[in-house]
Amino acid sequence: MQMLYDKELRVFWTLCGSDGNNAYLIICPKTNESIIIDAPLGPEKILEQAKSTNVRAILITHRHSDHLEGLNDIKKVTGAPVVAHFEDSADMPIVPDILVNDCDVIKAGTVDVNVIHTPGHTPGSVCYLAANHLFTGDTLYAQS
Repeated sequence: MQMLYDKELRVFWTLCGSDGNNAYLIICPKTNESIIIDAPLGPEKILEQAKSTNVRAILITHRHSDHLEGLNDIKKVTGAPVVAHFEDSADMPIVPDILVNDCDVIKAGTVDVNVIHTPGHTPGSVCYLAANHLFTGDTLYAQS
């Protein structure tokens, strides 16, 4: 698992699931509160890293199953609210606890995560911007 640290937040990143999907854990270094972004199959590495933090939310970038196959496990272990855009919420395996729209903000400690609605891949696709880090789901593909 890779870690980035820029004094505003710590970002842990790993690949999960059969499609090699990205999963992220972002942590506020001041409060140790965290957010998980996306929930692919096999989230054990993210959950292992998250267990020493206070997980405040599970953010979903879009409704496709390869980003949701580990959602039940993550929700069960962390108890954190699931967050998704309202246009993708009906097609998710868990009803989101929080529905977001463009320009909404999710907080973990002193870290603000801004919601950017990026429809196209799905009607409710979103990106999340935390400090200088943009989490795009399938809005952008690596090496394409």
